[in-house]
Amino acid sequence: MKKEVVIKMTMKAMIKILAFALPLIVVVGCRPEQPNDPGPAYGAGDGVVGKWRQSGAVIYDLTLPVPESQEVSSFYAKGNNAWIVNFNDDGSYEVEQQGAGPSPFGATGTWAFDTAYYPTEMMITPTGESAKMVEMLNAPRATDVYFGLSYEVEKCDEVVAKYELVFTREQ
Repeated sequence: MKKEVVIKMTMKAMIKILAFALPLIVVVGCRPEQPNDPGPAYGAGDGVVGKWRQSGAVIYDLTLPVPESQEVSSFYAKGNNAWIVNFNDDGSYEVEQQGAGPSPFGATGTWAFDTAYYPTEMMITPTGESAKMVEMLNAPRATDVYFGLSYEVEKCDEVVAKYELVFTREQ
């Protein structure tokens, strides 16, 4: 007698599960097909070409046991304190307006990515100077509005500060 009760309870539970699952399966099975093509691929960093105005900055003091940072975007937003850089598609660049602080750019020079497919750094070579590697905070697409670079400043062959500059596309 006990076995029959257990089996009947199990059958009731199965019927309830089927009553709930069957409409769910029908709803999920009838949804429209999702597109498989994500669209055209874009080259990583293709959006670097253009005119960029500095819109933000953070300075890190690396001389302290625990590095501290200072957000100084409001300083760079004033007058001639911001950098304006034109990156050209032939790998050259010109500084239209030199901003405040240490310069990784010089007045003109060339730029290149560290890797073609997944760039994380840019090699900046000011005319007449040696190349400097700057970290890319993002690899902008042609539609992106923001672009960031980070570089370290050395004094007496020791890294003392790190600058993170954020640029906004002007064109």
